[in-house]
Amino acid sequence: MVATSCSTTAGRDAGAPDASLYDPRYAIVSPRDAGEIQDTNLPWKWHMVAPVLAIPPSDGGISVRWVPIDPPATDRAWAGGVLLWDGGVVAIPFNEPSVLMIHPADDTFERWPVHGGGVSEGWEGGVLLPDGTVIGIPRNASRFLKIDPAAGTATPFGDDVSDASDGGVDKFRGGVLGLNGLVYATPSSATYVARLDPATGAVTRLPIPPPGLPVRANGAVLFPTGDIAMLPGLDPPGLLIVPSRTGGTDQVWYLLRPPNPPLPGYTGGGLITGIATAVAAPQQNALLLRYELGQIGWGAAVPGVAEPAANSYLFGAWSTDGHCYVPPFGADRVLRLDVAADRPEMLEGGVTVFGSVLGAVGLPDGRIIGIPHLRSSWLELTPDGRRAMPIEAMTSPYFNKL
Repeated sequence: MVATSCSTTAGRDAGAPDASLYDPRYAIVSPRDAGEIQDTNLPWKWHMVAPVLAIPPSDGGISVRWVPIDPPATDRAWAGGVLLWDGGVVAIPFNEPSVLMIHPADDTFERWPVHGGGVSEGWEGGVLLPDGTVIGIPRNASRFLKIDPAAGTATPFGDDVSDASDGGVDKFRGGVLGLNGLVYATPSSATYVARLDPATGAVTRLPIPPPGLPVRANGAVLFPTGDIAMLPGLDPPGLLIVPSRTGGTDQVWYLLRPPNPPLPGYTGGGLITGIATAVAAPQQNALLLRYELGQIGWGAAVPGVAEPAANSYLFGAWSTDGHCYVPPFGADRVLRLDVAADRPEMLEGGVTVFGSVLGAVGLPDGRIIGIPHLRSSWLELTPDGRRAMPIEAMTSPYFNKL
């Protein structure tokens, strides 16, 4: 991909562009060739993932089921989940002082206490490491969280990521495991990208280009080039991370959004859809956000979502029926995306509590597990037309994050 520069700047909200906030010199996309596949020693390869993206979308429906947790969880208990090698799902502690281990095969679960106790809005999202451990991404916590499913432990890990400029709250929202084996945390209020070396716990603070204001990004997407897109969440812009392939310094670029729609276009998370494409569901508007080769544009409007929406959808997952599914957060029906046709659909209902689910995990058999947030039950979506795929595909960092 040839580096380009934008001739316009983007405003922070729906108002007029503000050149003092975003200098067009930084509105540059990655100069890498989008077809260049990074060689890596990680156990996940792109050829395992590509068949999932190529499955012809099924026209069937879905069934919705809630599996209760007893005793009840704390309000806003967990946020985000990670699929394990054995098919289990780890839910990341948010307000709950424990990790929730879900066993979808038999509807059983376990809870493991966080060493030293929980943190209010402590962690949001996580990633699976090749050794089977999980790294939780710090939101209000001052350190990452290392979860060892084999030992049933959860321990704060790594260097302190506190930042006086963010007041210690809402620092990061989700992240991704890079093809270099390092973990990248997506900044919300933090003014830098936190890059964790899971082997040592060392955290490198990747500076955001001037003006370096909080970008309010929401989750991250990994591409087979090794590049990482952190799509805009509560405020523009997003970020494009270009990890070094020679041991040098990683590059961080602004990822400017298109002109704002009439109302704020906040989005919740991102899903890879191809070698250099991704899509994000609408959090507080009715439009999908589409990414392609370093450029962001608005996609189709979601039927039944009126402007202004309020936290409608946050974080989805791929199923093996050829669709992406996004459980409702502030809405009352499941969102299904036929990404090839840019066609969103509204399906079954089933949510009875605002914010019931925060995060979704796709299983190798095509089911989707929704992570319990404001309801003491996890959500299970079972699409028609699903098929079995290798666990190596669904545990890959292309899919398995947040």
